[in-house]
Amino acid sequence: TIATEEALRDKWNSFAEPFATNLTRATTEAAFSLASNLHLDSPSVSSLLEIGAGSGHGSDLLHRFNPSAHLTITDLAEDFLNIAKRNLKDKTNITFQLAGAESLPFADQTFDRYVANYVLHLVTDPSRQLREAHRVLKPGGMAGFSIWGRKEFSPQMTSKDWQKRLHKKTKSILS
Repeated sequence: TIATEEALRDKWNSFAEPFATNLTRATTEAAFSLASNLHLDSPSVSSLLEIGAGSGHGSDLLHRFNPSAHLTITDLAEDFLNIAKRNLKDKTNITFQLAGAESLPFADQTFDRYVANYVLHLVTDPSRQLREAHRVLKPGGMAGFSIWGRKEFSPQMTSKDWQKRLHKKTKSILS
């Protein structure tokens, strides 16, 4: 367990390139599931906050669901944010912000949707992240979270058929 946000930032900065290279597919598939369940393509969604965006591949998918909504991409690690900027350089309507999930630099009730893809289980205080999500969401807003879990409780880790179907759907959105 990492006790401080600074130690967590240092860990992720040191791991940014290998993570971006090796774990993009898993995070993108989970982003697709979150985007679908949060109805990002709804015309009422004009602002979206992504926490812990990593390399930005999931961000690209979120953006494709609703390119007219303003997407604010955050990450605790500056190296990850730089990778995301590089990967999304041709996209519009996106803001990048260095920020941790437990202390967001945004006003109350700012966003229609909040997405934290594989972040909640990594922060130093998950309850604090949940309180921050609630604080920055507009009334009626929705939040979505994914976490790595035990294999027996995680269909993404256990069902090859589910993985194939989700990968096929993700590829169709990305092409």
